[in-house]
Amino acid sequence: MALKPLRSLDPLPRFSRALLDGGLRPSDKILVACSGGPDSMALLDLASRSGLDVVVGHVDHGLRPSSRCNYDAYRAIMDTCSEI
Repeated sequence: MALKPLRSLDPLPRFSRALLDGGLRPSDKILVACSGGPDSMALLDLASRSGLDVVVGHVDHGLRPSSRCNYDAYRAIMDTCSEI
């Protein structure tokens, strides 16, 4: 029995196809609203690796009383942005 090749775990190809299907082009500028959580950080990573011109805005969902002072989230966003 022949083994099937593993599908890439990198979601970038699917993300890029979804952008094209949605009418965006790699050179378009988008705003990524980023809270610092894993889902928005993953979106920021994909958007930046896709070639889009990314503008980042921080968003506080207000789900936790301590979120207004969440320096760690701000720092993670800023560190990621400095690497883009």
